[in-house]
Amino acid sequence: MSAQALTEGARLRPLAPGDIPVLAQACAAMDPWRQLRFSAAALARYFQKPDVSLDRFVIETDDLPQAGLIFLRAPWLRGPFLEMLALVPAAQGRGLGRAAVRWAKAQAGGNLWVTVSAFNHRARAFYAAQGFEPVAELPDLLVDGQSECLLRVRL
Repeated sequence: MSAQALTEGARLRPLAPGDIPVLAQACAAMDPWRQLRFSAAALARYFQKPDVSLDRFVIETDDLPQAGLIFLRAPWLRGPFLEMLALVPAAQGRGLGRAAVRWAKAQAGGNLWVTVSAFNHRARAFYAAQGFEPVAELPDLLVDGQSECLLRVRL
């Protein structure tokens, strides 16, 4: 699959092996993965685990070849599941997250789903601003003692 335009100066391209260590290290240093104690090695294993239902893309910009990533799982519950969206700190606040969600919505049918850590208030506010609404709380889903919130936007 070739690169897909995301915004002017930003594109999605398939995740390549060379991206994995850089983005795994970046994610491990950021919340929620830092607070959930996901190591760069564990994230790297997840990034490259074979899974035919998971499309993995790097978000790149003209000045940041590895600005972030977006993983989209389909099929899922009557619409795809946005399994991971992460932007490195230098890429945050530039509208790339909104553009990535807009792209994911364009791939979806009736719903787009995402989970967010209950403690991650910044991400919860971001997804609320994109039209996502809470559906359920999922205690101990990723880590014992922590809850994930299942969110949905109806399209």
